[in-house]
Amino acid sequence: MSDRARLLSSDLEFHGEVGRESYGYILEEEVMSRGTVLVMFLVLFTVGPATGNPGVITEIIDETGDGGGNVLESAAGIAVDGSGVVYVAGLMSNNAFKITPEGVIAEIIDASGDGEGNTLGRTKCIAVDGLGNVYVTGQSSDNAFKITQDGVITEIIGTSGDGAGSELTMPLGVTADASGNVYVAGGLSDNVFKITFTPGGDVDTISEIMNAAGDGAGNALDRPYGIVVDSSDKLYVAGATSNNAFKITFTTDGDVDVITEIINATGDGVHALTEASRIAVDDLGNAYVIGETSDNAFKITPDGVVTQIIDSSGDGLGNELDKPLAIAVDWAGNVYVTGFISDNAFKITADGEITEIIDSTGDGAGNTFTASEGVAVQGWGNVYVTGFLSHNAFRISLCGDGTCDPSENSCDCPVDCGTPPSSEIPDSTCSDGLDNDCDGDADCDDPECDSDPACDGVIVPTVSEWGMIVMALLLVTGIKIKFGRRRAARA
Repeated sequence: MSDRARLLSSDLEFHGEVGRESYGYILEEEVMSRGTVLVMFLVLFTVGPATGNPGVITEIIDETGDGGGNVLESAAGIAVDGSGVVYVAGLMSNNAFKITPEGVIAEIIDASGDGEGNTLGRTKCIAVDGLGNVYVTGQSSDNAFKITQDGVITEIIGTSGDGAGSELTMPLGVTADASGNVYVAGGLSDNVFKITFTPGGDVDTISEIMNAAGDGAGNALDRPYGIVVDSSDKLYVAGATSNNAFKITFTTDGDVDVITEIINATGDGVHALTEASRIAVDDLGNAYVIGETSDNAFKITPDGVVTQIIDSSGDGLGNELDKPLAIAVDWAGNVYVTGFISDNAFKITADGEITEIIDSTGDGAGNTFTASEGVAVQGWGNVYVTGFLSHNAFRISLCGDGTCDPSENSCDCPVDCGTPPSSEIPDSTCSDGLDNDCDGDADCDDPECDSDPACDGVIVPTVSEWGMIVMALLLVTGIKIKFGRRRAARA
């Protein structure tokens, strides 16, 4: 766990988070010895492990659905667009809802599907593209639908798949890329389809781009559930039963170029991966995969480095992770994982800090959260989760609540914590253990600190190391301390 501290004023008052309780007191000790004045600042004094503020939690839809008779039963997939409009799929109610930031709820599709005989059964997954078109899959109806902003509903693929012998059975994943192409994963047909559209928005072509052969090099694909595209339109597919995940690149013509297995059952080589059911990807090309029955999640870098980022111990404070079913990542690299059996969700920061952000108590106002199923994130502002057995969905406002919570900083939440400095110096120091200007380099690793005396061939202690050094000196010298702006006296 890394230390986080912020220099808030010129008089060296620090606030930070390295534990359950953080204090911003200053210890100032003046020791007179042979005419020398020694002034020591105890920057941080902390007790216990870090937790962080879970944020403001609000139930945004419950089992009553739109309140007009269209109920929500078994809330499953969830998606959010750039304007904060949320979309929730009801598995057993065979429908989907749209929820505006103002709280207006509307059913956008029901069991009748497109109203032309193509019905919708067991709405499992949902996605939204940059134009506001929504896509849902019918787990039992073996199809997928497109719903435009105007409410026009079209079946875009059915059980016949590509119509050339490659069928679609039990679709459990759907996603759309920036070019307007849609991808659907067949959970029982062990394949993935690419659907292109005409300029008018009608289905143009349907092609099977991956099947049970996986990468064609012996790494098979079995039960593809999770599917996602990155900002450069690379496609990532997770195989639940084959315990692996793949990356698919395309040619400039849109055809499949290379299929690469990026993780398998060995996980990171120490921690195994079993039932890789969902996958997410960030803007840097890092992929994140959950192990539904290994109760963990992994990060895979573009260079192929695999790291376990959370396991069954959850946050390590007694809040465990049991049967993770969904994963999402925000623009700052924070990862969000839901626990179906543990009735909760976690935030994992880019530097590995883990915080439980919601538990079975839900919003704490009587709206409980049971069987955490789906998760979606909007930028850095809000996280959305669905309760499968509580038949509801919640918004968790981790950023944008007006408070710079312990798990936030100006790098990943400037709206709460303020705009970060444009440079590591001079507003900040080159020895505080922080990446003050949010460029990925802290202290002496930042080229801007090359001329700083602290980086002149010496190893600079971090904030927490300074605290340990000062405490050691206090023990050796026998100084008694008082917190606040008081001078401590010798024993």
